[in-house]
Amino acid sequence: MKKLIPILIAMLILLVACAPASVATEIPAVEYPIEAVEAPSTEPAVTPQMEGAIFFTYSYTEDIPREFFQGSDVERESVTFMKVDGAWQPVDLRPQILDLGPLFRMYLSIPLENTYGDCGINTVNYDNVATKVTVQPICETILPETSARLEIGIANCDRDSFGNLICAVYSDMGTLRYTLNEKMDKFQFIVDGSYNYIYEEWVRLALNGLGFDPTPENFFDNIVPGQNYVIFKTDTND
Repeated sequence: MKKLIPILIAMLILLVACAPASVATEIPAVEYPIEAVEAPSTEPAVTPQMEGAIFFTYSYTEDIPREFFQGSDVERESVTFMKVDGAWQPVDLRPQILDLGPLFRMYLSIPLENTYGDCGINTVNYDNVATKVTVQPICETILPETSARLEIGIANCDRDSFGNLICAVYSDMGTLRYTLNEKMDKFQFIVDGSYNYIYEEWVRLALNGLGFDPTPENFFDNIVPGQNYVIFKTDTND
């Protein structure tokens, strides 16, 4: 019996040594909300176009004297437009006609015709007595090499075989028919119907723009319908 006691003690020590010291306490899982994170876009950012150019080509009808443009009668030009607050800003085209009033009215082929690209082009200040053409693109983007064509002429005049401009302007009272010779130093007019006193203002404005000597103050006092009147660029009575 005494021999078994040491053996039992040894086995007890062995069992104590092999027993786990403690049992780990299980920690409950805590769920945290997961926010959706948008993946970065692989598409490059689109930068709004702020500058664009349109190439304009001009043609002039045979009835318009090129002297009316005083050297601004270019055949073509490239016009650069700038965008401000989302809109293209208007620009004056190079060709500008003399301010000759209603007797010599600029003719434009409107709307402007695109020869390349689909950008619409508006005229801003065109009217019957326009002396310049202001244009404004109405598209979002001006494609490279966009071009347009514009024809310019005199709306109420034709040129005869001698180079004279044969013109007419109408009013409620009648018609003013007039001629400007090829050298632009002789102006003739005749009134059909009743004389309208606005004719004097129109004739003086046109002749002043063409460099004629001032017409005497009383020249238009006794205009007779049906009679032909002639005014020379230089007053021969001086």
